[in-house]
Amino acid sequence: MKLKTSLSVFISALVVFLIASCNEPKSKQKGKPVIAFLDAFVDETIAQAKEGFYKALANNGFSESDTSITILYRNAQGDIPTLTQACDYFISEKVDLIATNAT
Repeated sequence: MKLKTSLSVFISALVVFLIASCNEPKSKQKGKPVIAFLDAFVDETIAQAKEGFYKALANNGFSESDTSITILYRNAQGDIPTLTQACDYFISEKVDLIATNAT
């Protein structure tokens, strides 16, 4: 009897988890694109490239200031495990585009 109750609780928890994991991220629910930008480390040249990317988006009608897109930004600070974790985060958020500047 105890096994049957435990199995029932486990199945119920599994169903709740599956339903919750099917929901889209809140930023996607609003219907606007989500852009992820990832830097491997801090560098002035890379920062200028990132700003150029943002400006190119704005010149084509996509800007966070007018709420036409959502931009997620992460910087790995030169740490490979942090870089991997940031990539995994963007993938889990189901972003529309992941942009980065390698050099």
